[in-house]
Amino acid sequence: AWMLSGDVKRALTLDELLENSNYISLHIPLLPTTKNFIGFHEISMLKDGAVIINFARNGLVDKDALKEAFDEGKVAKLWTSPKTTS
Repeated sequence: AWMLSGDVKRALTLDELLENSNYISLHIPLLPTTKNFIGFHEISMLKDGAVIINFARNGLVDKDALKEAFDEGKVAKLWTSPKTTS
């Protein structure tokens, strides 16, 4: 529908998406069900050196999991929009 390259593969689960992504970009609201949406489990699925881009709200990425991921090199960078607020 979007004339995507044949190299683009559809992920059927969040785990599959995380396992195959160098970058993940968050565009979801902060709700009780999305708080810490990216936590220890999700970060463990990422490729080493992944980049998380958060265009949404603070609170979607678990701070403790993120600190550990930085320390271990699992996540290379977290980029947030200047307008990302709590």
